Amino acid sequence: MSIYFETIEFTRSHGITPRGEGCWAFRFGHFNYDVEFAPGTMLYSAAKKWAAARAKEVGVNTVYVQP
Repeated sequence: MSIYFETIEFTRSHGITPRGEGCWAFRFGHFNYDVEFAPGTMLYSAAKKWAAARAKEVGVNTVYVQP
């Protein structure tokens, strides 16, 4: 299953695409409005790996990067 990362909300809020180190928040699936934070401060690339594994765990293929 391929995981798609939607970054429009983050980009609209910050004016840049997500990158670098920080506390990353994700929303899993279109109808899920609960936000989950990646564990600790980490690079965006590492947070994406965590989020992809979490998305597979909950059975969704779209992950929304939150501002």
